[in-house]
Amino acid sequence: MAALNAGRPPKPAALKQLEGTARKDRSNAHAPAGAPLETLPMPEGLTEREARGWAELAAVVAPMRVVTASDLPAFRQMVTTWALIEGCRETVNALGVTFTVSTESGEVIRKRPEVEVLLSAKKQLSVELAQFGLTPAARQRVSAFAPESEGHDPLKEFEA
Repeated sequence: MAALNAGRPPKPAALKQLEGTARKDRSNAHAPAGAPLETLPMPEGLTEREARGWAELAAVVAPMRVVTASDLPAFRQMVTTWALIEGCRETVNALGVTFTVSTESGEVIRKRPEVEVLLSAKKQLSVELAQFGLTPAARQRVSAFAPESEGHDPLKEFEA
């Protein structure tokens, strides 16, 4: 049986740089790296709700310059979760949190299945948003900056 990983998941190097906590002695020099994307190209095959989510989330994430091409599948998963939540919210708003079922012993009020899906998806989305630096706590640790010029790295002066 494989050992389970314990503790916090590793933070992306780009977020560490934005937070100002990147340290050369703790970084993986051989980690795959890619250039941050300035725009996040919307993939084909998204539902209408997912496309709205992609546009909304990409408008927030792209200026932070923390997403590379290899992060797009994780970004798409976050968008899918966001769209699922929006769909559940629409259903709950339209039909209510509960519904009534007639049984042999009378009517029983039950919680809609969408409520459970909504609660589960919200937990998942919280994790995904934090991975991209989009929660209030994650945002407090990030200092986004625009590069002054091509090839200029304002963090170079702090490297040991």
